[in-house]
Amino acid sequence: MIVHPFNNPQADGLDPTIARPSDWNAKHLIGDVLINANAGTISPGAPAYCSGAGTMDLAKADVSGTSECIGLVVGTLIAGVFVYGAVGTGISGFVQELDSVTLTTVQWDTITGGSGGLTPLARYYVSATTAGQLTTVAPSPSAAGQSVVYIGLALSTTLMRLRVQPPIGL
Repeated sequence: MIVHPFNNPQADGLDPTIARPSDWNAKHLIGDVLINANAGTISPGAPAYCSGAGTMDLAKADVSGTSECIGLVVGTLIAGVFVYGAVGTGISGFVQELDSVTLTTVQWDTITGGSGGLTPLARYYVSATTAGQLTTVAPSPSAAGQSVVYIGLALSTTLMRLRVQPPIGL
């Protein structure tokens, strides 16, 4: 796990009224570097699970293995330098586990299937129907084998407070 110290503990992402430097997330990431084992590119903001030793794939809340989400993919490492964006197959990517994630409304739309970005104050969960997607609708208790995997709370159309929780089986 990579843990970067906070230079400004007041700007911890919990209070959206506190201004943070534009490069805050790049300097203060908490998460893991894993290799993309998916057959395709993983988009920024996609929920991921650890699919094997040092590898990740797209999380989906329909079975126990893939519902063990560890965070959201936020970028890749190129020559040891973090770069926000998609993570290609076989490339090392960064999965953020905590704090806040800021993406464009278009990037969030790719992950949520919506338009206009996140819905402020909505809670987001790992989708049980589409791998690598988030939804504001938790899986139904009547859907055997599915899990509820809480990811975070939207603070604005572009900012999510990340608080990944373990799956709760239904």
